[in-house]
This record gives sequence, C-alpha cells and structure tokens, in this order.
Amino acid sequence: MRFDSSVVHGLTIISISGDIIYAESEILRGSVTNLIKGIYEDIIWDFSELTSIEPRAIGVLANVFSCSVFEGCMPVIVDPRMELLSSFYNTGISGRIEFVPSMDAAYEFYLDGIKFNYNRLFCQLLLKEKCVKPAQLERALRLYNHQKRKIPLGKILVRENLMTAAAVVKIITKQRCFLGEILVEQHIITKQKLNEILEEQSTSGNNEKLGDLLQRLGMASNKDIYEALHVQFKRQRKIR
Repeated sequence: MRFDSSVVHGLTIISISGDIIYAESEILRGSVTNLIKGIYEDIIWDFSELTSIEPRAIGVLANVFSCSVFEGCMPVIVDPRMELLSSFYNTGISGRIEFVPSMDAAYEFYLDGIKFNYNRLFCQLLLKEKCVKPAQLERALRLYNHQKRKIPLGKILVRENLMTAAAVVKIITKQRCFLGEILVEQHIITKQKLNEILEEQSTSGNNEKLGDLLQRLGMASNKDIYEALHVQFKRQRKIR
C-alpha cells in the first residue's frame, strides 16, 4: 500500500494505491487522522490505483471517513471501477460520501459548489458598484431561488426592471475579466485568446459564463476552472 497527500487550491487530495490489508489499514487510520486534524478544506480520496482491499479493512476505512472532522462536508471518493461503493454500502456511511469514477468528475462535483460562491461574488460586485440596493437584490435572489427552470440572476434583474441589460453585461464582463486574467496567469489560455473570446461575447451578447464556454470549446478542464474560480474567490474576498 502507498499513501500520498497533497493540497491543490483548497482541496486536500489523499491518494491510496496498491493492496490494502487489515494491518495496513490500522496504520493508515492513524496517519490520516493525524494528517486531517485542523483541515477544513474539502477532501478527495483517490483510489484510482487501488488493486485490492481486504474485507476486514473496509470497516477501518469506514471509521476514518466517519471521523468528526468530516462533519458538515461530504468527502469524494474516486473509484474508477465503482467497486468500493458496494463495499461501503452496508457500513452506514455511503450516503455521506460521493463516489465518482475519475478525478475530473471529482473536480466537477466541487465545481458546482464553488459556482455557488461565484454567484455570491456577482452579488457582491453588484452592491460594490451600487448597481442595485440591498433590498432589490434580495428580491431578485428570492425569485432566482424559487424558480423551477433556472434563469440567470442577471436576466431576472433586467426582467424586473432593476437593472438595464447594458449594466448587467458590464458587471458580467468585469467578472469574466477577473477569471480570464487568472486563467492567463495559470497558462490555461493566452492573453490574445482571452481578448478574442471576451470581444466575441461582448459583440454577440453571449451571456454564457466564461468557464462554461471554455469547457464547451475544450480549452479548459473542470480542474482548470475549479482552480481559477478558487483563486478568484479568495482574491475578491480580500478586496471586499
């Protein structure tokens, strides 16, 4: 059994490979418990290179996953063959763990959460630029949260006559620029390509989020967008 850990933009990644026997699982429990004390980031358990696990070791791992540091969060287990899902089904913790087939799927899972924060940053930008009053934004958010078919918050603001379409586009463009600059810093796209995309979005009226657009065009992965959004979120929290 081999055990490695790393931290990537707010995600603690614990990789376990080889064969896990009962004796090693007890050692693993002690090592992991010490490692994750005080960690408040989300955790991905990568079992991509796992070859086998002794049945008695499953209970020990279940105990690790259930330890108190995981209260309030849902660990993600990368299990390409999805064999561990059935193994953990009877341990009582399967509902508290998300099983995914690849690391890209794990990033996609956490990307959904950070996109929620991205929407929060959009709201903070609206208030900072004095585009809407707090009560108006609260009203728009209420409509946004209670709709069955998700219409972008910007469109709701325009529909309710709280902002003009031009004003919404201006804020979206500013937010896209923040994200785009980080993607350039991380060498995901070039500055020239970013400018071309932003120009095309501006002239065509395409309201698709920059990250979604780059993923659709095959220019960025879930991991790339997750890391960039995480950096943007941290930077904008500092300058609020």
